[in-house]
Amino acid sequence: MSRLQTQALALDHAAEYEDRIRRPRAVEGADAAIGSPVHDLHEQLELFEAPLGDAEPFATTRSDKAPGWARLTLPVLLSMALWGVILSLTGVIG
Repeated sequence: MSRLQTQALALDHAAEYEDRIRRPRAVEGADAAIGSPVHDLHEQLELFEAPLGDAEPFATTRSDKAPGWARLTLPVLLSMALWGVILSLTGVIG
């Protein structure tokens, strides 16, 4: 078998393989919806985006939260203290 015949045979097999591959197609009106984890997650997220009606959002009615300055200052101070300990243990400072 010559090289050209081998290449022609390979192209024929490739063409047959291409014919057997299922191609995506546009959805028609009669097609049923396909369920997937992504669709399920999207439906669950829609519950959170639903309007609450006359009720106020939960975050604005909570009074047990610390004030904003405390929620910002405490993590910053603790982070600075932790970095100070790390740098002093490694000998970079003092």
